[in-house]
Amino acid sequence: MNGATETIDARLPRYEQIRESLRMRISNGEWKPGTALPAETELAEQYGVALGTMRKAIAMVVEDGLVERAHGKGTFVRSEMQHASMFRFFRFRENPQGEALTVPHTVIHDMREVTLEPEIGERLHAGRSRRGIFLLRTRRFADGPGLLERIWLPFQPFKSLLKIRPEQFGDLLYPFYREHCGIAITRASETISFGGLTKEDALLLDMAQGDPVAVIERTAFSLEGEAVEFRITQGDARKFYYNVEIR
Repeated sequence: MNGATETIDARLPRYEQIRESLRMRISNGEWKPGTALPAETELAEQYGVALGTMRKAIAMVVEDGLVERAHGKGTFVRSEMQHASMFRFFRFRENPQGEALTVPHTVIHDMREVTLEPEIGERLHAGRSRRGIFLLRTRRFADGPGLLERIWLPFQPFKSLLKIRPEQFGDLLYPFYREHCGIAITRASETISFGGLTKEDALLLDMAQGDPVAVIERTAFSLEGEAVEFRITQGDARKFYYNVEIR
């Protein structure tokens, strides 16, 4: 059996020990996001427990948000976010009906280590030092910039990014995080508001100071449920598009 249980408190009930072992195996990358766990009977045999004990442990890992059940198919490690592009909120020339866009080119204007503001540090659980990494980037189409994004990351998990030149970053950050930092983004929370552009931001978006923008604040979470990214995205409010089906 996997040796992950060596650091688990033996005083815990057996199903709790298995729960922690499964969490550790998932976090260590033994099962990648989107892949299936072995069958419950196989896992029960690995751990030397009754099937009911294994099912109880897996049910707790489901509650933890690391895995999800697919009826008739099995239990899967929660998948990475695939359809969370900020462009779904806007009608640009390339998507006049709000349809999916090809991936736009990204320009990183600033990337550096920072001391996080208290509110952002609290969102990212950065601790007393509030060490973080800040990125300023625009997402651009052939005819100019579409979105302006300010992104904050906790320092420790993402410090390796500071060794990479901005032009080497991918246009999609979440696959880049996974490849270079081993962090998979599986869910996010977003709020939408509206405001006016500052002079500095207007220059980056090729718009005028005071022009209306939609402002999207997103907190993104890792597979383990930790808040690992906070970003503020701005885009032309006159191109804002929101569609939801209510049943």
